Amino acid sequence: MTLLVGYLTQYGWQKSFFVYAITVLPLILFALFITIPSAQNMDSEIKYDKKIEKPKEGINTPTIVLMIGALLVFALFFTLMLKTATLLVEKNIGQPSAAAGILSTVTFSGILVGIIYGKIYKVLKEWVMPIVLFGLGAGFFVIMSANSIALVTTGAIISGVCFSLVAPCAFILVGRFAPKNSANLATSLLLVGINLGVFLSSTINAFISKLVNMTRASDAFLINGSGLIMLSVCSYALLALNNKKNSKK
Repeated sequence: MTLLVGYLTQYGWQKSFFVYAITVLPLILFALFITIPSAQNMDSEIKYDKKIEKPKEGINTPTIVLMIGALLVFALFFTLMLKTATLLVEKNIGQPSAAAGILSTVTFSGILVGIIYGKIYKVLKEWVMPIVLFGLGAGFFVIMSANSIALVTTGAIISGVCFSLVAPCAFILVGRFAPKNSANLATSLLLVGINLGVFLSSTINAFISKLVNMTRASDAFLINGSGLIMLSVCSYALLALNNKKNSKK
Protein backbone atom coordinates (compact mmCIF):
# COMPACT_ATOMS: atom_id res chain seq x y z
CA MET A 1 0.00 0.00 0.00
CA THR A 2 2.81 2.39 0.88
CA LEU A 3 4.44 1.58 -2.46
CA LEU A 4 1.25 2.58 -4.29
CA VAL A 5 1.03 5.77 -2.23
CA GLY A 6 4.56 6.64 -3.28
CA TYR A 7 3.65 6.19 -6.95
CA LEU A 8 0.50 8.32 -6.69
CA THR A 9 2.37 11.15 -4.95
CA GLN A 10 3.24 12.55 -8.38
CA TYR A 11 -0.47 13.25 -8.92
CA GLY A 12 -0.88 15.09 -5.61
CA TRP A 13 -1.13 13.99 -1.99
CA GLN A 14 -4.94 14.10 -2.07
CA LYS A 15 -5.08 11.34 -4.71
CA SER A 16 -2.42 9.27 -2.97
CA PHE A 17 -4.45 9.19 0.24
CA PHE A 18 -7.39 7.63 -1.63
CA VAL A 19 -5.34 4.40 -1.60
CA TYR A 20 -6.22 3.97 2.06
CA ALA A 21 -9.84 3.48 0.99
CA ILE A 22 -8.69 -0.11 0.34
CA THR A 23 -8.98 -0.63 4.09
CA VAL A 24 -12.76 -0.47 3.67
CA LEU A 25 -12.66 -3.83 1.83
CA PRO A 26 -12.03 -5.94 4.98
CA LEU A 27 -15.05 -4.28 6.60
CA ILE A 28 -17.25 -5.24 3.65
CA LEU A 29 -15.94 -8.83 3.68
CA PHE A 30 -16.50 -9.00 7.44
CA ALA A 31 -20.11 -7.88 7.04
CA LEU A 32 -20.76 -10.40 4.26
CA PHE A 33 -19.11 -13.54 5.60
CA ILE A 34 -18.70 -13.29 9.39
CA THR A 35 -21.64 -14.51 11.46
CA ILE A 36 -22.25 -12.73 14.74
CA PRO A 37 -23.10 -15.18 17.57
CA SER A 38 -26.66 -15.15 18.83
CA ALA A 39 -27.49 -13.47 22.14
CA GLN A 40 -28.23 -16.86 23.74
CA ASN A 41 -24.83 -18.24 22.81
CA MET A 42 -23.12 -15.10 23.99
CA ASP A 43 -24.92 -15.27 27.35
CA SER A 44 -23.80 -18.86 27.88
CA GLU A 45 -20.23 -17.94 26.98
CA ILE A 46 -20.27 -15.01 29.40
CA LYS A 47 -21.52 -17.24 32.22
CA TYR A 48 -18.78 -19.74 31.46
CA ASP A 49 -16.12 -17.02 31.38
CA LYS A 50 -17.22 -15.73 34.78
CA LYS A 51 -16.36 -19.09 36.29
CA ILE A 52 -12.79 -18.71 35.04
CA GLU A 53 -10.87 -16.11 36.99
CA LYS A 54 -8.77 -14.10 34.55
CA PRO A 55 -5.60 -12.31 35.67
CA LYS A 56 -5.92 -8.54 35.76
CA GLU A 57 -4.04 -6.56 33.14
CA GLY A 58 -2.26 -3.30 33.82
CA ILE A 59 0.17 -0.82 32.35
CA ASN A 60 3.45 0.57 33.61
CA THR A 61 5.74 3.49 32.84
CA PRO A 62 7.85 1.70 30.16
CA THR A 63 4.66 0.82 28.25
CA ILE A 64 3.51 4.45 28.25
CA VAL A 65 6.99 5.66 27.26
CA LEU A 66 7.08 3.22 24.33
CA MET A 67 3.61 4.29 23.19
CA ILE A 68 4.51 8.01 23.25
CA GLY A 69 7.87 7.28 21.64
CA ALA A 70 6.21 5.35 18.81
CA LEU A 71 3.77 8.22 18.25
CA LEU A 72 6.62 10.73 17.96
CA VAL A 73 8.83 8.54 15.75
CA PHE A 74 6.07 7.79 13.24
CA ALA A 75 4.92 11.42 13.18
CA LEU A 76 8.45 12.73 12.60
CA PHE A 77 9.29 10.08 10.01
CA PHE A 78 6.32 10.95 7.81
CA THR A 79 8.05 14.22 6.96
CA LEU A 80 9.78 12.05 4.37
CA MET A 81 6.42 11.33 2.74
CA LEU A 82 5.07 14.86 3.10
CA LYS A 83 8.08 17.02 2.21
CA THR A 84 10.28 15.12 -0.26
CA ALA A 85 8.54 16.43 -3.37
CA THR A 86 8.64 19.99 -2.01
CA LEU A 87 12.34 19.64 -1.20
CA LEU A 88 13.18 18.58 -4.77
CA VAL A 89 11.49 21.68 -6.18
CA GLU A 90 12.89 23.94 -3.45
CA LYS A 91 16.48 22.88 -4.20
CA ASN A 92 15.81 22.80 -7.95
CA ILE A 93 17.17 19.27 -8.27
CA GLY A 94 14.10 17.46 -9.58
CA GLN A 95 10.38 17.43 -10.30
CA PRO A 96 7.72 16.40 -7.75
CA SER A 97 7.12 13.23 -9.78
CA ALA A 98 10.65 12.06 -8.90
CA ALA A 99 9.54 11.79 -5.28
CA ALA A 100 7.35 8.84 -6.28
CA GLY A 101 10.38 6.83 -7.36
CA ILE A 102 12.32 7.79 -4.24
CA LEU A 103 9.51 6.76 -1.90
CA SER A 104 9.02 3.49 -3.78
CA THR A 105 12.74 2.74 -3.35
CA VAL A 106 12.38 3.42 0.37
CA THR A 107 9.56 0.88 0.59
CA PHE A 108 11.51 -1.84 -1.24
CA SER A 109 14.58 -1.25 0.93
CA GLY A 110 12.51 -1.57 4.10
CA ILE A 111 10.98 -4.85 2.93
CA LEU A 112 14.38 -6.37 2.16
CA VAL A 113 15.89 -5.40 5.51
CA GLY A 114 12.77 -6.49 7.39
CA ILE A 115 13.38 -10.04 6.17
CA ILE A 116 16.67 -10.26 8.10
CA TYR A 117 15.46 -8.38 11.18
CA GLY A 118 15.75 -11.48 13.37
CA LYS A 119 19.47 -11.80 12.65
CA ILE A 120 20.02 -8.08 13.26
CA TYR A 121 18.25 -8.22 16.63
CA LYS A 122 20.16 -11.34 17.61
CA VAL A 123 23.44 -9.42 17.23
CA LEU A 124 22.46 -5.97 18.53
CA LYS A 125 19.65 -7.00 20.92
CA GLU A 126 17.73 -4.05 22.45
CA TRP A 127 20.36 -1.61 21.19
CA VAL A 128 18.70 -1.87 17.79
CA MET A 129 16.29 0.89 18.84
CA PRO A 130 18.77 3.71 19.58
CA ILE A 131 20.89 2.71 16.57
CA VAL A 132 18.03 2.80 14.06
CA LEU A 133 16.64 6.04 15.50
CA PHE A 134 20.06 7.61 15.06
CA GLY A 135 20.16 6.24 11.50
CA LEU A 136 16.74 7.75 10.84
CA GLY A 137 17.93 11.18 11.93
CA ALA A 138 21.19 10.83 9.99
CA GLY A 139 19.22 9.97 6.84
CA PHE A 140 17.18 13.14 7.28
CA PHE A 141 20.39 15.19 7.51
CA VAL A 142 21.65 13.62 4.27
CA ILE A 143 18.38 14.57 2.55
CA MET A 144 18.49 18.09 3.98
CA SER A 145 22.01 18.75 2.67
CA ALA A 146 21.58 16.91 -0.66
CA ASN A 147 22.27 18.69 -3.93
CA SER A 148 21.20 15.85 -6.25
CA ILE A 149 18.44 13.28 -6.55
CA ALA A 150 21.03 10.54 -5.95
CA LEU A 151 21.87 11.98 -2.52
CA VAL A 152 18.20 12.47 -1.65
CA THR A 153 17.58 8.84 -2.59
CA THR A 154 20.55 7.71 -0.48
CA GLY A 155 19.28 9.59 2.56
CA ALA A 156 15.76 8.30 2.01
CA ILE A 157 17.00 4.69 1.79
CA ILE A 158 18.99 5.10 5.02
CA SER A 159 15.92 6.47 6.77
CA GLY A 160 13.60 3.88 5.24
CA VAL A 161 15.82 0.94 6.19
CA CYS A 162 16.11 2.18 9.77
CA PHE A 163 12.40 2.96 10.00
CA SER A 164 11.47 -0.57 8.93
CA LEU A 165 13.24 -1.87 12.06
CA VAL A 166 11.56 0.50 14.53
CA ALA A 167 8.18 -1.24 14.84
CA PRO A 168 9.50 -4.83 15.24
CA CYS A 169 11.96 -3.68 17.89
CA ALA A 170 9.25 -1.69 19.69
CA PHE A 171 6.98 -4.75 19.87
CA ILE A 172 9.81 -6.85 21.30
CA LEU A 173 10.60 -4.18 23.89
CA VAL A 174 6.97 -3.72 24.91
CA GLY A 175 6.63 -7.48 25.39
CA ARG A 176 9.76 -7.44 27.52
CA PHE A 177 8.84 -4.51 29.76
CA ALA A 178 5.06 -4.99 30.03
CA PRO A 179 3.66 -6.07 33.42
CA LYS A 180 3.00 -9.77 33.94
CA ASN A 181 -0.09 -11.03 32.05
CA SER A 182 -0.41 -7.64 30.32
CA ALA A 183 1.39 -8.22 27.02
CA ASN A 184 -1.83 -7.96 24.99
CA LEU A 185 -2.83 -4.65 26.58
CA ALA A 186 0.68 -3.25 26.19
CA THR A 187 0.80 -4.29 22.53
CA SER A 188 -2.59 -2.65 21.93
CA LEU A 189 -1.35 0.60 23.47
CA LEU A 190 1.74 0.50 21.28
CA LEU A 191 -0.47 0.08 18.21
CA VAL A 192 -2.53 3.07 19.36
CA GLY A 193 0.66 5.13 19.56
CA ILE A 194 1.78 4.05 16.08
CA ASN A 195 -1.59 4.76 14.47
CA LEU A 196 -1.92 8.11 16.22
CA GLY A 197 1.54 9.05 14.99
CA VAL A 198 0.58 8.30 11.39
CA PHE A 199 -2.83 9.97 11.71
CA LEU A 200 -1.51 13.11 13.40
CA SER A 201 1.73 13.38 11.41
CA SER A 202 0.60 16.30 9.25
CA THR A 203 -0.92 18.10 12.26
CA ILE A 204 2.19 17.61 14.41
CA ASN A 205 4.50 18.72 11.60
CA ALA A 206 2.35 21.80 10.95
CA PHE A 207 2.52 22.64 14.66
CA ILE A 208 6.32 22.26 14.69
CA SER A 209 6.56 24.48 11.60
CA LYS A 210 4.64 27.26 13.31
CA LEU A 211 6.49 26.79 16.59
CA VAL A 212 9.97 27.26 15.10
CA ASN A 213 8.86 29.39 12.14
CA MET A 214 9.90 26.90 9.45
CA THR A 215 9.36 28.08 5.89
CA ARG A 216 11.36 25.53 3.87
CA ALA A 217 11.15 21.77 3.45
CA SER A 218 14.85 21.47 4.31
CA ASP A 219 14.08 23.08 7.68
CA ALA A 220 11.53 20.33 8.36
CA PHE A 221 14.14 17.64 7.70
CA LEU A 222 16.62 19.45 9.95
CA ILE A 223 14.21 19.82 12.88
CA ASN A 224 12.70 16.35 12.60
CA GLY A 225 16.10 14.74 12.08
CA SER A 226 17.32 16.46 15.24
CA GLY A 227 14.22 15.23 17.06
CA LEU A 228 14.85 11.64 15.97
CA ILE A 229 18.47 11.78 17.15
CA MET A 230 17.27 13.17 20.50
CA LEU A 231 14.88 10.22 20.76
CA SER A 232 17.83 7.93 19.97
CA VAL A 233 19.83 9.42 22.85
CA CYS A 234 16.84 9.13 25.20
CA SER A 235 16.21 5.48 24.26
CA TYR A 236 19.90 4.65 24.78
CA ALA A 237 19.91 6.34 28.19
CA LEU A 238 16.73 4.56 29.32
CA LEU A 239 17.95 1.14 28.17
CA ALA A 240 21.35 1.66 29.80
CA LEU A 241 19.66 2.75 33.03
CA ASN A 242 17.41 -0.32 32.98
CA ASN A 243 20.37 -2.66 32.39
CA LYS A 244 22.29 -1.03 35.23
CA LYS A 245 19.28 -1.39 37.51
CA ASN A 246 18.87 -5.08 36.64
CA SER A 247 22.58 -5.79 37.16
CA LYS A 248 22.30 -4.66 40.79
CA LYS A 249 19.54 -7.16 41.54
